[in-house]
Amino acid sequence: MEPLLPCPFCGETPTMEYENTIHRHLTEWQPIHTAPKNGREILGWRDDCGVMLIQWSTITEMLGDEQIINEQEYYEDNRLDSEDWFYIDFNGGGRLEDEPTHWMNLPTEPSL
Repeated sequence: MEPLLPCPFCGETPTMEYENTIHRHLTEWQPIHTAPKNGREILGWRDDCGVMLIQWSTITEMLGDEQIINEQEYYEDNRLDSEDWFYIDFNGGGRLEDEPTHWMNLPTEPSL
């Protein structure tokens, strides 16, 4: 029997209930400290603003060159490449001042 691979979302050691672990990550809110920090878009939750689309990223990855020039006046140069949680919306998004408390994967695309 081949060894089970660790959970791709949190790295938990697999058990006989491995499929239930994967299902839990796909369908339930998880503490933010277990969230992937690889640039993937996920759902975030915070009591003061509810559900939001979030991503672990940097200012330089989130903004275009023109916006970065404008942001350099707002952020110290050493913060442009510092990683943090960002919200994503129709206007582009921005750095979250307060960390979300929970996260969940985006739902799967509908089958057509």
